[in-house]
Amino acid sequence: MQRPSRRAFIAGAFTATAGLAGCSIPGEAVTDRTSRTVEATGGTPLIVENTNGAVSVTDGATDGIEMTITKRTRYGEDLLSAVTVDSDTTDDRTRIETVVGDVPNDASVAVDLDLTLPDDVPVERLRTRNGDVSATDVAGDATLTTTNGRVRADGVDGFLTLRSTNGTVEARDVGGIDDVETTNGEVDVEVPAVRGDTTVETTNGPIRVAVPDDLDAVVDLQTTNGDVGYSGLALDVDIDRTTRLRGTLGEGGNTLTAETTNGDVRLRPI
Repeated sequence: MQRPSRRAFIAGAFTATAGLAGCSIPGEAVTDRTSRTVEATGGTPLIVENTNGAVSVTDGATDGIEMTITKRTRYGEDLLSAVTVDSDTTDDRTRIETVVGDVPNDASVAVDLDLTLPDDVPVERLRTRNGDVSATDVAGDATLTTTNGRVRADGVDGFLTLRSTNGTVEARDVGGIDDVETTNGEVDVEVPAVRGDTTVETTNGPIRVAVPDDLDAVVDLQTTNGDVGYSGLALDVDIDRTTRLRGTLGEGGNTLTAETTNGDVRLRPI
């Protein structure tokens, strides 16, 4: 068997080193935190678009939108400046958006956006791909969306659409629910009101839904691998099986469907 020559070995080593030279190798985490205020007009809805990082909004009775921006990366401090946060206010919207510049495909920068809103600024949409999304003590018929992360609404005065793919979804003390959806995660929501047929669903995880005892709706609980049940409500049941329960609350009306594939479904009073 012929052994490779020293020249061939060196050439191979050089090729491997050259290949590695084009890679971004993670190191120690670096962080940059800044704050600024965005002018806001009362009644003008807020839209926040992020890519990689959390989005959080809360009420703070401020004159403008107070924003704290936290950038994080393990690929060198210089990379932090490649990601910026733009804001723009027009007559009908205030938009805050993360803009990703020249970031290598094998590197990343996370940006967490923490916003404190005036009382009179409603939320229209909060969205990210990798990170949690939360809204607390604000108003607006809002859509909260992420792909990988938790979605939580607490004390939001409005009808909500809540969506994740990999993460839990929670809602407490909200005005109403339009739609709730995740794929891999549990759902625990209060539904004080609906204004159309409403679906609360996941694929892998349990569902817990709480409704007021004076809600007028048809309730349909479904699972494939698990069981369904309710307690503490005057539900006029017309389908009662291990994996499906349907009945009428009050005068009936719109249908509230809670459905999972792998997990239990429970209905209780608020």
